[in-house]
Amino acid sequence: MLFGMLEHIFERCEIPAISIPDILFLEGVLDDIWQADDDIQPMFMPGCVYFGFRSFPAVLKNYARLGGVPKVFLIRDPRDMLTSQYFAFGGKHFSHKLPNKNADSLVDYHMRDKHMEIDEYVIKHAEFLHAKLYDYREHVFDENLLMLRYEDIFFDKAHFLESVLTHIGVIIDNDIIKQIAAAHDIRPVSEDPTRHIRRGTPGDHAKKLQPATIEKLTTMFRDLMGDFGYRL
Repeated sequence: MLFGMLEHIFERCEIPAISIPDILFLEGVLDDIWQADDDIQPMFMPGCVYFGFRSFPAVLKNYARLGGVPKVFLIRDPRDMLTSQYFAFGGKHFSHKLPNKNADSLVDYHMRDKHMEIDEYVIKHAEFLHAKLYDYREHVFDENLLMLRYEDIFFDKAHFLESVLTHIGVIIDNDIIKQIAAAHDIRPVSEDPTRHIRRGTPGDHAKKLQPATIEKLTTMFRDLMGDFGYRL
C-alpha cells in the first residue's frame, strides 16, 4: 500500500525514483542475496528517491552520504506486523505477490512453516523482526529522519503523502495527492486471507493471537519500540 502510493505519485510527477528491492524481487533475487553485495552500492546516486526497503541493506551501513539525505521510516505495531506476515507468508495462506522468476523457490522456502498455527509462527519469527528493527534504529536515526506510523497512513493517506513529499523537498499539486490517496485507500469490508490486503486494520493482532502470545511479544518489543516513539 505504502510503496504503491509512492510509486504512483513518483511516476505521475516524473520524479526520478526506483525500488531496487522490488526490481530484484521480480527477477527472483531475494533480499538475503543482494543486500550485502557491494556491487549494488554504485546504484545509489544523488538526485533519486530510493524506496521499497523492508529491511536495512547491509551494503548501506557504511554509505557515507546516508546521514545527509532525508529519510522516511514507516513504523507499525510489531505484533500486527507478525500477524500480517503469517497471512502473507505462513505457508497455508501465502497471499504475497510472487516474483516473475524462481517463484517456486520462494514458495518452497515459506512452505516450511505451513504446519504452524499463528501463535507458533509469530513467536518463531519475532526475534528476526526485532533484529531488523534494531538494525534500522542503529543506521537511520538522525536529524534527517521522518518517522511516521502505520495507523496514520491507514486512516489518512493524503496527509501521509503530504508529509513525505514535504520532507524530501517535493512540491506537488494537492489535487494530485488527493487523487492518488483515494485510489490507494483500500479498506476491505470483510477479511479475505487469500488477498495481500487481507484486512489492514490496526490492532488486528488482538483478534488473532492468544493473550499469552501478545504478552510475550509486548515484553520482547516494548523497550525497542519506545525508541521509535511507540508505546506498547
